[in-house]
Amino acid sequence: MSATERGLDMNGIAWLLVFAASLALAGLVVWRQEKRKARTLEEPRAKVRRKTKPVQQLLPIDHVRADGTLVLADGGMRKVLRVGNLNPYALSAAEAEGIRARFQTLLSTLREPFQIIVRGRRMDLSEYYTYFDALVEATAQKWENDRLLQYGRDLHRHLEERGEQQRTLRENLWVTSAHANWLSKSDEEVHQAVQHETETAFAGLMQCRVHPTLLGAEEAIEAQQQFLNRDKVHARARDAVRYDSLRGYYIGKEADALDTPTSF
Repeated sequence: MSATERGLDMNGIAWLLVFAASLALAGLVVWRQEKRKARTLEEPRAKVRRKTKPVQQLLPIDHVRADGTLVLADGGMRKVLRVGNLNPYALSAAEAEGIRARFQTLLSTLREPFQIIVRGRRMDLSEYYTYFDALVEATAQKWENDRLLQYGRDLHRHLEERGEQQRTLRENLWVTSAHANWLSKSDEEVHQAVQHETETAFAGLMQCRVHPTLLGAEEAIEAQQQFLNRDKVHARARDAVRYDSLRGYYIGKEADALDTPTSF
């Protein structure tokens, strides 16, 4: 056998070995995949829970007391009241003057800082939709009127389409607060102070005929989130700008900015 033939035989053997190794490797990969599939079928993987950030990472709130008092990271405390509206044009001159005097008295009796927040909330019509559907269905069954039932369904769709447009509801909030000062008030003293400020504000606002109500923990935290993170554009702000309802609150260059195309 010549050297050339011997070299060709060696190359053939080498290629045969490479081919055999490739087949073995492919078989190993397929075997591992089948084994992994069998294990997955026998033991389903547990659902991965999404990690949620605690409120302490988003707001300067340490915890919430059982009575709804927000305890801040710096030791201060807050309570939030929802305040109703009052139309001054529906009052007589004497009534308006009396309410103005009572409001001045309220401001002079408060000892701690407070905040007045006017915010826009998305109007939730889900409960009304449920009530409307039940009423239409009951009436249609009572009178055995299929046309009335169909009319109610069409009207429901129309209401939903209208609801997708601008749907902001104004809400007035009064935030009472108390802080630990250089005299080093204890937690209980700070709590008593914010409780006293809240009771004083509640009584004074009742005399002003705006009917306050104390917010619970979740609503109070939401109010603080919207106030402290008000620089972030959210759905309500997009709706307000898109449907031009903020024009009355802007002047000069700010009003001109509403005319420029904006993408969200």
